[in-house]
Amino acid sequence: MFTSGCGSVNKNITADASDKEMEITGKVYFNVFNENIKPLTDADILLINSNGIYIDTLNTDEKGEAQREITVPIDKRYGIGKENGSNLRGTITAIIKKTDYIDKLLFEVPVSDAGAVQVVNMHPVIEGSKNEPEVMLGYNRQNEIMQLVDKYKEFFKEK
Repeated sequence: MFTSGCGSVNKNITADASDKEMEITGKVYFNVFNENIKPLTDADILLINSNGIYIDTLNTDEKGEAQREITVPIDKRYGIGKENGSNLRGTITAIIKKTDYIDKLLFEVPVSDAGAVQVVNMHPVIEGSKNEPEVMLGYNRQNEIMQLVDKYKEFFKEK
């Protein structure tokens, strides 16, 4: 199980001359378990960037772990960069699928040099039930959440 932060990740920030979109490269980490907290081997994790573009499909190992370095557009909703005390970050969506388990959608998965392990608990399919996909938010660091709220707080009306 990944138990610590992702440490220093090679961060590559570039600007595309055609659309001035900046990108960030960082690792995404997943731990996938069943309802008894046992690792799930061979779970597929489909990665989709914030523009709806398919990135890759990861597959969990015998420990239920999967990781990959990816490059994605910077999510402009979050901080502007280290000069504002924040790390640049991107955001992806992950869809996790395992035979005999209910699909899981993970929104707001961060991609940054700070990194965060995404712990995914999957539930078995129940025969005769709808077994609709389950939805959860990715694990986001508290300072990123606070920066997001601070960035937009001026739009709240005073009461």
